[in-house]
Parts: sequence; C-alpha cells; structure tokens
Amino acid sequence: MNIPEATQNISELQSELAAALEGEVLFDAYSRALYSTDASNFSMPPLGVVLPRHPDEINAIVEIGAKYGVPLIPRGSGTSMAGQALGHGLIVDFTRHLNQILNVDQEAFNKGNWLCVTRYGQEQSQTNFAHCPQILLQVSLSQ
Repeated sequence: MNIPEATQNISELQSELAAALEGEVLFDAYSRALYSTDASNFSMPPLGVVLPRHPDEINAIVEIGAKYGVPLIPRGSGTSMAGQALGHGLIVDFTRHLNQILNVDQEAFNKGNWLCVTRYGQEQSQTNFAHCPQILLQVSLSQ
C-alpha cells in the first residue's frame, strides 16, 4: 500500500492506534503542522504522530504501520536536523515519554569512563547534567 492508499484508511489507522496505545495519537492539523518541520529548511507534513508511553507500545506501532503500509519516521533527541526526521508517514516521537535514564555505570564512572543506558528520547545534555555535573564543571573551567 502506498501513502495515497493509506490516507484513504486514515480514520481506521488512527482508531486502531488509539485503541492499542496508552500514548497520544495525533492526526489533527495543528499537530501535523508542528511535526512538519525540523531544524532544516525542509517542510513535509506527516500523516500523523504517535507518542508512545511505554516501550512495548513500539511493537504495536510497527505492526499497525505495516498493516496499513505506512512508513514510520522515528524521532528521538538525537534525530538529525537536516530533514531526516521528516516524511509523509507516521512520526513516532520518543522524546515526550520515553526519555528516562535507565542506568549509570558508577564503577566505570569512578575509573574516568562513563557508561549510561537511556531510553530513545533522552537528550545527551540532560544526561550529562543529571549524572556528571563535575565533568560539566571541569569542561566549563577548561575552556
């Protein structure tokens, strides 16, 4: 199914996503306009936007997207700023709910290294600030 065919079933797609997800399912014109740009000069309105609340919702999004033949465009905190986060498919925004720091390896940190496991939407700057304020201070003072 190509995108024009998928748009014929947009209400079915929206309903099925809303039934399967606890997170937000946004197909309104305002939300689509908000997600139609990134930091680049490009603009491309998506078919819709979903904001999964839990990692297990990602499987449902993939399955439903495949059923309707809709491309998925993931957006995380490190998503490129040159148009790669845009498309006419379904944007999956991980930054709203899936932005937690899961684990910091304190032993590695004490040896001068740091290893941190985060969810898809966690920003690196937030991770640095939350767990490594002494590194940020050291970097700031050395500049």
